[in-house]
Amino acid sequence: MKKNAKIELAFQRIRASVGISDAQQLVEKFVKREETYSELLTSISNHEKQLEFANAKKEKLQAKVAALREKQASAQKKKVERKVSDPEEKKVINGNELFKINL
Repeated sequence: MKKNAKIELAFQRIRASVGISDAQQLVEKFVKREETYSELLTSISNHEKQLEFANAKKEKLQAKVAALREKQASAQKKKVERKVSDPEEKKVINGNELFKINL
């Protein structure tokens, strides 16, 4: 009898705090909350996977951009070296530098 009294007292406290007097409604409310919580956890997991995928894609794109920038810088450097290797171009560049210094 003592055990039943404790359980009944616990239900009375729950009923008073939740505002529901019917035990079945009370059970349904807690079950619904558990389902909602489970759905939220699933949603969080799915969004974390999407975030990981997006971050991996971002890193790949950043690496690709860095490689393209490096390739562009290398191509520009080769273009400048090609121009400077031309003897006539060297004279022009040297003359321009002398002209800038004398100004």
